Amino acid sequence: MKKLSISMALFLALATGTARAQTPNPQQLAQLRWFPANQNGASYPVTGTFLFGLAFDGANLWVASSNQSNTSQLVKVNATTGAVLGTAAVGTLAAGVVFDGTYVWTANQASASVTRVRAGDLANGGTFAAGNGARYLAFDGASIWVTNWFANTVTKLAASTGSLQGTYPVGTNPSGIAFDGQSIWITCAGSNAVQRLRTSDGTVLATYAVGAGPQHLAFDGANLWVANASSNTVTKLRAIDGVTLGTYAVGAGPYAVVFDGTYVWVANNSAWTVSKLRASDGGLVGTFTTGRYPIGVAFDGVNVWTSNSGGSRSPSCEPLSQNNLRSCCPARRFVAAWRDLIEIAAPHLEQGQMARCERPASSRARHRVRTLRTRAHAA
Repeated sequence: MKKLSISMALFLALATGTARAQTPNPQQLAQLRWFPANQNGASYPVTGTFLFGLAFDGANLWVASSNQSNTSQLVKVNATTGAVLGTAAVGTLAAGVVFDGTYVWTANQASASVTRVRAGDLANGGTFAAGNGARYLAFDGASIWVTNWFANTVTKLAASTGSLQGTYPVGTNPSGIAFDGQSIWITCAGSNAVQRLRTSDGTVLATYAVGAGPQHLAFDGANLWVANASSNTVTKLRAIDGVTLGTYAVGAGPYAVVFDGTYVWVANNSAWTVSKLRASDGGLVGTFTTGRYPIGVAFDGVNVWTSNSGGSRSPSCEPLSQNNLRSCCPARRFVAAWRDLIEIAAPHLEQGQMARCERPASSRARHRVRTLRTRAHAA
């Protein structure tokens, strides 16, 4: 089993005079994070080869990881230290991840199922049937909802027992899914639309046109933000009536999106970046480099994390072993590509700050997780 590792870099922007002036934000002051900074530190091993979805449980991050034979596991990572706390076997080709307060659930794309793992001790809580191409999940307080990409359905399971509560037809290629407190929202990548479902019986209440190839979406308390992967935009929909409030340009191939309480963060899969937008008006605040092909995103209350499906940007191509691709050539991207996890300091990275490139220490493929963190600076 190959291993990923976590590494951190330390560059205090204020100390080098690169921080730009900002209006103090009381919430940031309360968290002792009123200056932008960039940190760096130790490396930690993470078992796995391919990373996909991720979720935060209040203390730890959970990452869906598969190996070259598509055997998958959930990896539990301490969000403060980056230390791996354990792993748990799940189904085949794990994708989306969600936390229900007790269990962490993942959708198993290649085995049409979902698996739950108890967050406290990683005990297996069971595997339950879903639809063909089970992809992403949402929790509504009582039930787990699963989008089934190939079946064009959504599955509803009781969170307490995993028992089937319903399977409901939806649009073409359902992918992202979110709960707004009343309704379930899904993206339909094959029909360039978002649908709103009634939680009691899965009835499609409305369908709204968005950009091309919508993948993920996030709820900000009043609006839904939809990442349109094929049109390089994000659409903002008002939750109460689905009215489009704006469409905003981001990087190439926006795939995942998360709200941090003030800003909306978009993982641009083809651009190897994340875009930071103001939730109030969609204005672009900054664009920051990640690893190759970011595909998942989560917020831990302080930092935004993205899982990258193609590894790190390296300054030059270094040959690995004969059976592995070169570490940084996009043309050679396939299942043996690097996978890593990037943490980006949510409100405080200055544009242009990024994790440093690290080359593999040996000819064997190495997988790294790089993090950028915030640190308060006392005047």
